[in-house]
Amino acid sequence: MAERLCSGLQNRGHRFNSGTDLQILLYKTRSFKIVYQNNFNNNRNNSGNYNKSNNFQRNNNGPRIGKFITSPEVRLIDENENNVGIVPTKQAIEMAFNADLDLIEIVSNANPPVAKIMDYGKWKYEESKKKSAIKKKQKTIEIKELKYSSNIEENDYQVKLRNGKKFISEGNKVKISLRFRGREIANKDQAKALFDRLIEDFADVAKVEVQPKLEGRQMSMQLVPDNKDLKENK
Repeated sequence: MAERLCSGLQNRGHRFNSGTDLQILLYKTRSFKIVYQNNFNNNRNNSGNYNKSNNFQRNNNGPRIGKFITSPEVRLIDENENNVGIVPTKQAIEMAFNADLDLIEIVSNANPPVAKIMDYGKWKYEESKKKSAIKKKQKTIEIKELKYSSNIEENDYQVKLRNGKKFISEGNKVKISLRFRGREIANKDQAKALFDRLIEDFADVAKVEVQPKLEGRQMSMQLVPDNKDLKENK
């Protein structure tokens, strides 16, 4: 198989040194597989580790693959989930090649590192699906604002109250604001009474995170879900 690959690559202009110990590196993407053959011994430095600088660069955000694994030996898990034990990295790469798969370093901080024989393209796809699922489960907390006036009608009050409780039940925070127009600034007691009523009406689902405060011509406060009360009401 190696001879057929060499012949095919040589026809495309690649040069190889005959009689040398050659190592196969499988590099896979979703749509195609590039099989490249290089001198394995020339990829080792004086310390016995593999030289990373080659035609294929390791993705810094991903695991080490194949010859980019720097440890001279690994604790190997084969394609059938069997714990093979500690084997030389070169041997593990050859086993992966014979299985038409990749050798991936899955635990780099172990001694020796843990490597597994698997399909890198499939592994990357599954990891992407896991991250996507976690992202979907994460709830983005938003701050919903309800704007009031000091002389709000009862019907409008009840509509805003229902909307506010809906926002709270969805896990969002609610900012309640009231802007004084003209001479309304003189009726601060009326505004304070409105905020006291709101705190009482929201008490079954929310608690005050930011107490009512006056900033210029606007009074505001912020409510957050009271998870305990929400569970009891479900």
